[in-house]
Amino acid sequence: MAKKKGVLSLFKTKAERKAYAIGRRHQYNKEHPKFKWGIETTTYNFNEDGSYYNKPWVTVHDRNKYKSKKQAEAALKRAIEDEKFDKERVLKAVKNKKVNIFDSADSSYNDYRLVKINERKK
Repeated sequence: MAKKKGVLSLFKTKAERKAYAIGRRHQYNKEHPKFKWGIETTTYNFNEDGSYYNKPWVTVHDRNKYKSKKQAEAALKRAIEDEKFDKERVLKAVKNKKVNIFDSADSSYNDYRLVKINERKK
């Protein structure tokens, strides 16, 4: 009876198989890099009377993942600067109990912080 040739017949030695596996692993790591840092977003929504609409929720979006701490810190600084005036406006309205619930810019704001993660790009 003749032997069937399978996938293993592509390589003549065990060393060739190992080298191929290592090469595929390196290629996968290039296409799906690991992200070590992320920006965690905590979102707060309010009712007209200044109470919470929902519990604050925490997320780390895919667009907020970075390979290096330096990149993540720069993005965190930009995010905090961009949100600063919105947060002040919303907290002032909450304090006065006059929140405009028909515009999300007037009834919600985000807090950001740096977190350490260990994920691959999806």
